Amino acid sequence: MKKLLLILLCFILLYSCGPSKKIYKKEIEIIRIKNNHLKLEINKLKAIIDSITVLENNIPIIDTFSTINPNTVVFKEINSEVIMIEVKVGERISDFVKRLEDKKLTSKEALIGLINKGVFNDKYNFIPAHVNGLLRFEGLIKPGIYNLTISKNDNKHSKNEINAISIFNVLLDKSSERFNDREKIRGLTKYELITMASIIEKEDAFDTHAGIIASVFWNRNANNGRFGSCVTVEYLLGYHRPFLLFEDLDKVSNSSWSTYHHKGLPPTPICFVSDETINETINAKETDYYFFVMDWVKKIPYMAVKYEKHCDNAKIAKQSVIDVYGSSIIHQKMENYYYDYFSTINLNN
Repeated sequence: MKKLLLILLCFILLYSCGPSKKIYKKEIEIIRIKNNHLKLEINKLKAIIDSITVLENNIPIIDTFSTINPNTVVFKEINSEVIMIEVKVGERISDFVKRLEDKKLTSKEALIGLINKGVFNDKYNFIPAHVNGLLRFEGLIKPGIYNLTISKNDNKHSKNEINAISIFNVLLDKSSERFNDREKIRGLTKYELITMASIIEKEDAFDTHAGIIASVFWNRNANNGRFGSCVTVEYLLGYHRPFLLFEDLDKVSNSSWSTYHHKGLPPTPICFVSDETINETINAKETDYYFFVMDWVKKIPYMAVKYEKHCDNAKIAKQSVIDVYGSSIIHQKMENYYYDYFSTINLNN
């Protein structure tokens, strides 16, 4: 690079001195092009370095969040494609897989087939065995942006299976960090803790009061009572209402995921959970609160120790919504929302 700059300087001096101005001008232009080409090659080299893959169990993967072990053999997989994937906080596994399908990266059918065959369970011992299909991955994936490499050659699997293996090996590798410590926390296993945190992730719709909301569920858990969480019902229903109806509860009464009808935690988490919510759940301060209701307009939960006070708070929360949106919205069914309608709209409109 220094040599190239020195040559460029010489040409500049010659250019400014005499009759061969046009010739030197042309040479300077050639050097400028070469310099730009060199910069391009450097950028290409950086891209290659960024897309280095680690071969693990014959499956090429890349995770920009991971540090490559210096003793690991690394190489550039020539016949591969580097892609970027986002795992969103509060998202269900079914919604995430639907996004993968929309991008034609894999299929739900291929992934379920691999899961039920136990392809991932041998490597990741934190994957539950008490459920099947996509539910085995519910809530397990750590949210974030992942860069990874999809291999294009594999005689043993279909394209959708190859992609699913490549994608979920990366996601599960990163997520396994959450399960390194097997000690119980506040009486819960890591899987149970993430299950509780997933409920709090959704209940804390505006990401502002996770700690105090968590205190309610710790109290209900200690009392071996029903969690009574609306988000577990909406997880099953597939739609949102600002305030659920009894008919909504009746629809899911037979499901063990409905914490209105069954005591304790649901069988699995109900969404992907952020590290922040997990920490807020673990470190929630002890309170006497046993009830809360969200004011969708003021973006705050009204807390209560006694049920009578909770009923009064519910009336206030409903009136708050009516004052802004009118009474018709109170029990309006909002398709394709999962307790996130009011957190995704402009309340000033």
